[in-house]
Amino acid sequence: MSIMNGESPITAWIKTAARGVGRGLAQVRRIPSMRVSAFLIILGVACVAAGQIMREQGIRDWVSGGLILAGLALFTGGGLLVNKPATVESLLTIPAGYLRVRPGQLLLLAGGLGLSIAAAYLAGDNALMKNPVQSILCYLLGVVMVTAGAWQEGSSLGQNLRKALLWAAGLTLLALPLRAYNVGGMPIVMNGDEGTFGLGGVEAAEGRLTNIFATGPFSYPILSFWFISLPIRIFGRTIAAARIISALAGTLTVGALYLAARRIFNHRTALLAALFLAFLHYHIQFSRLSINNIWDGLFYVLVLGFLWSAWREEKRAYYVLAGLALGFSQFFYASSRVLVAAVLFYLGGLIIRDWPRFKRSLPDLIIMALVALVIFLPLGLFYLRHPDEFMAPMNRVSLSPEWFANTTQSTGMTRLGLMWEQLKLNLQVYTDISFRTWYDSKTPMLLTIPAVFFFLGIILLFVRKHYAQAWLLGSWLGWITLTGTLSLEAPAAQRYPAAAPAAALLVGFGLIASLELLEQLWPRQKKAWAALLVVVMAGICWGEFRHYFLDYIPRSFYDENTMTANYVADYVRDMPPGTRVCMYAEPQMGFDSIASLPYLTPGKEGFNCRFPATEDRPTPADGSVNVFYPHRVEELYALQKAYPGGKLVEVPGVYRPVLLWIYDLTD
Repeated sequence: MSIMNGESPITAWIKTAARGVGRGLAQVRRIPSMRVSAFLIILGVACVAAGQIMREQGIRDWVSGGLILAGLALFTGGGLLVNKPATVESLLTIPAGYLRVRPGQLLLLAGGLGLSIAAAYLAGDNALMKNPVQSILCYLLGVVMVTAGAWQEGSSLGQNLRKALLWAAGLTLLALPLRAYNVGGMPIVMNGDEGTFGLGGVEAAEGRLTNIFATGPFSYPILSFWFISLPIRIFGRTIAAARIISALAGTLTVGALYLAARRIFNHRTALLAALFLAFLHYHIQFSRLSINNIWDGLFYVLVLGFLWSAWREEKRAYYVLAGLALGFSQFFYASSRVLVAAVLFYLGGLIIRDWPRFKRSLPDLIIMALVALVIFLPLGLFYLRHPDEFMAPMNRVSLSPEWFANTTQSTGMTRLGLMWEQLKLNLQVYTDISFRTWYDSKTPMLLTIPAVFFFLGIILLFVRKHYAQAWLLGSWLGWITLTGTLSLEAPAAQRYPAAAPAAALLVGFGLIASLELLEQLWPRQKKAWAALLVVVMAGICWGEFRHYFLDYIPRSFYDENTMTANYVADYVRDMPPGTRVCMYAEPQMGFDSIASLPYLTPGKEGFNCRFPATEDRPTPADGSVNVFYPHRVEELYALQKAYPGGKLVEVPGVYRPVLLWIYDLTD
């Protein structure tokens, strides 16, 4: 029937699913009071029991005490609801009225918060979750409860949703092959940090990292490693398996940007912004790496896009969705924490500009914060118990007092002067200078023509009095740039994936606003200007494609240790399990120093060796693959003399005549 009406099966399915979810949420809100009271009593008893068990185990902190008090309150509420429902109703009416929810929904909000706390303590503090089934069930039920408690009847996401979703789907499908095609071979090598994320995915796949409310390698939340583990479970320990989740995250960002930009500006701006992001060389690069910072762009788009719509349309649904996205964003790259600051800064400007709207929206903002808190709380409680894990990602890259002392001494600059230089570098990386680390594109984020429209977009925001959009994009880019300014190795490419969608949005707006300006000046040539825009956009997309796939990829060489790790891994890949790989490369490199080598050599035994052997540096020569750096060539000669008949392979280098020698004794 839907096909006969001109509606695609996918659209019909989405509408049916949406109606089903809406009916489900409505039913949750209409649970009879007796069932609600039974639920509260059971939940109250469970909370009291959990708190008491914690105290008996020596965990006598505010959480265990809070669980007992909350459990008693829930039990009391359930009992009163049975015996004196009118009293409970009157007690809940005032806060429910302020938050614009039903009285029963307050209980759902409180229950969601309690279940989130329970999930954290059922999970425990270690990489292995203590009670995985119970913890995950509590968490999922808590998320459903807080969403149902926050939702308002009649909430919708606006008109023309079907058309917008179709456009977003088309742009997403366009972006997918640009990120997923030969993802295991482009970039040509897997760097060490990628290998660490790959090993984290292996640990998650093998059941050694199960607590998604704790941290794993690099002190990043385990949930991101769990996502990486999914393709590894299917395809094994390959480069493509480690990278494909990032490719999907980057692809989804393109579709999400269209949906957000459509509301922030209009369809045409959204179309060009998303199209440009789909081809943007910088975004393609980080969509092809197994590290988790590509998720930042997706969450920035979702949170700020939903928040824009929520503030403009004053609809509860958008506030709830913004809270969900903000909560989940904290489970990925560390710079997602800056998103919280960007949201608060953005809201601060809106409050100053429109105080009456803020007063009307305050209940919705409280709901948004509560939803985000319930999502994040299990991980947040882990950070409270382990503050070093929270600080570790920032401590590794932040400007330290030692850095200031050494740099001021070596350069003769003051601290203020150093900060100004840092800021200039991070501002210029969009249009003027190349990144220093991770992505040696030899270009800024934006190539020449997009950079021109980036600048025009900034100017035209103010010329056309789009002050609200300017404040949103300024908050977005400003906080990311500030983060880069306060970080080492500025400008570091890995700090900016969240900035790429905002930059693309400015480029898209610059293109459309320039077209509209030409149409105003010469209205009779509208078709000519539209044709010119198509030509310019096609040229921009081709330039991005050519730069990344035809220029950067063929010449993308990495440091010698990373190249060695990948070459050795490829050499021993098809050898039987138990093959011994002996590295004669210290102090420059050890078998485990570049994590991509152990990730890509499952079942192989790695050693850091010397010849003749020492107690801590063995020489398991028989049946081994021996890798020598040039500075250890004398040991190669000695090993050949002691074990003649092996196969010698010389690998030429990029930065030196010989990268390494392999003396293969496996035959």
